Amino acid sequence: MIMQAYTISEPEIRNHVKEKFQMLHESISAIFKRGGVSNAEVAASQFIGMGLMITISEVLELPQLRQFRDKGK
Repeated sequence: MIMQAYTISEPEIRNHVKEKFQMLHESISAIFKRGGVSNAEVAASQFIGMGLMITISEVLELPQLRQFRDKGK
């Protein structure tokens, strides 16, 4: 639900979703840091962004948005 909830304009919902995305980013960044990933915050942003793109491509049935996928899969 959090993946689409950011589109709701109601301030209470928007703030709640903002907090959840911030928590998600912080958690992923911490995991990446523990794993020795350089620029963990940037990597976390890219990870979240890729997840959003995959979700959009699946929901809208637009495989061309997933050009990063291995052609053999």
